[in-house]
Parts: sequence; structure tokens; C-alpha cells
Amino acid sequence: MKTVYNSIFLDLETVRNTSDLDLTNAMVVQPADPGKYYFPHTFDDYEIYLGIAAVAGIFLGIFFAFLYDYLDRTLKTLDETKKVLNQGIVVKFPKVKRSQLNILETTQSPFTEPIYNFFTQANGFRNAKGGQAIAVVSTSGKAGNSTVAVHAACVLARGNKRVLLVDGNLRGPVLHEAFNIPNDKGLSDYLLNGLAAQDIVSKTFENNLDMITAGSVWMESPQIHLQSKKFEKLLEEMLKLYDFILFDTPPFSSGADGLIISIYARKVILVVRQGRTPQKAAKELVNMLEKENAAVWGVVVI
Repeated sequence: MKTVYNSIFLDLETVRNTSDLDLTNAMVVQPADPGKYYFPHTFDDYEIYLGIAAVAGIFLGIFFAFLYDYLDRTLKTLDETKKVLNQGIVVKFPKVKRSQLNILETTQSPFTEPIYNFFTQANGFRNAKGGQAIAVVSTSGKAGNSTVAVHAACVLARGNKRVLLVDGNLRGPVLHEAFNIPNDKGLSDYLLNGLAAQDIVSKTFENNLDMITAGSVWMESPQIHLQSKKFEKLLEEMLKLYDFILFDTPPFSSGADGLIISIYARKVILVVRQGRTPQKAAKELVNMLEKENAAVWGVVVI
């Protein structure tokens, strides 16, 4: 009886719903054609379409890869760097973990071999009269020239060379952080506050490595003070005391600071980022340095 009741109740609800519908305005636009049917594609058809799509995707991917490579005008390989910049010495630093970039007294630099390779090819270890000043430069920021300067200084110092590392990046100094040295007395204090040269030289944990930080005085136009006789005198005094003086410099895109230091140093190491440094910018920088008689020793590829 319950089943019969439920069936009658559902029928009653259907009747009520039907009576509530107003179908007086309904119109048949197109009668159904019982002769036309639609059947979905079979699975085999989809396999064909997927195969065609895969082949087309591979060819399009290869095409766009070659197009991107053709349009990419950055320095990508060592041979390309040598050819574009017309440099005989090009050394590549290996890819390392960020933790390996930290300078520690108890660890060896992961760049020891390429640094020695670079200086050997550049005849940097020959017995020259007096010290050698070297500016480490780059075209733009975050190229890695600070990393190169720090590790090169440590490697040379551990090779029984007397080394002075100078933070010439007065716009954004970072070298004092690498050695955990206070930045209260440095190059800017020497140029503006009248400190003596010996007062701005700081000792590091390496016996043969000393450092001059950027200093505590902020300069609005560092290039003006870097062209002074005072800076030239500082370099002359330090060359009598050290075998190597390495200058870290701001990127050339920031101003003329790096060019001025390079002119005083006369020897330059250009640092480029693989796949990031534009060929045109690097080539213009090399031409600019050669025009000012600053010899480009070679290129370090990061």
C-alpha cells in the first residue's frame, strides 16, 4: 500500500506541475529529423588527433627555440666571448652553491684553479718591478665582479702574495660584509676627512691580505673625488707595499667610477654573466677601456 501511495503521489505532483505550465505560446521552430544522428568520435580518432598535435608541437618548439637563440644577443659560450670581445684570455668560473661563495678562513675557494689559470695566462706572476693594480669591472649590476675580486684576493694571498683589496664601489659597497670588517674608516674617509693612508687599511684573517673598505662618508658624486691627486697618491703608496692591488668597482651602467679606477689601475678584468650580459654592452665597454689605454687582461665568465 505504501508503494502504491508513493506512485499515486508522484503522478499527482506531475499532473499539478503540468497544469501550471503555460504552453500556449510554444512554437516549433524546426521539427526533429529522425534521419539525422550524431555519433561521438571513436577513441581511435582522438589518438590520431593527439599524435598530430604532438608532432606539430615538437616542430613548433624546435622552431621557437632556434628563433630565441638567434634573437638572443648575450654572451653564451667561451668561444663566442673570445670572438665578440676579441680577447685571448677567457676563463669560466664553475657553478657553485651559494654557501660556497662565503669566504672562510678554513676553506679553499672553489675558484682557485680558474683564478690561477687566469693569472698564469696573463703573465700576472712574472717578477715585475713594483706591484700591479687591477680593476675588476662589469657592464651592469649583479654580474659577479665583487665575487671575483674577493676570491681572487684570497687565492693570491694564500699563494704568498701581498694583496690589498680595495672597495672602489662607493655607491653600494659590499666587500666589508664578506670579511666582517667595520666600514667606519675607508676610502671615502681618506678622500674627504683627511685620514692618512695607513689609517684606512684593515687587516683580514688572511696574513697576506689587507683591505680598504669604502668608508663611512656618503658621496653624491664619487667620480669627482676619484679623479683627485689624493687618490692617485694613495695608489702610488700602496703599489710600493703590495704585489697586487685589486679594486672592486661599481657597474659601468652606474656612472664613470669604474672607468676612472680602471684608468689609474691600467689593468682590467672584465666579468660577464653567461647568457645575461649583452654582447653590445660588453663590446662597447672593452672599446671604451682600450681607448683610455686601460689594458683588458682578460674576461671571467660567471
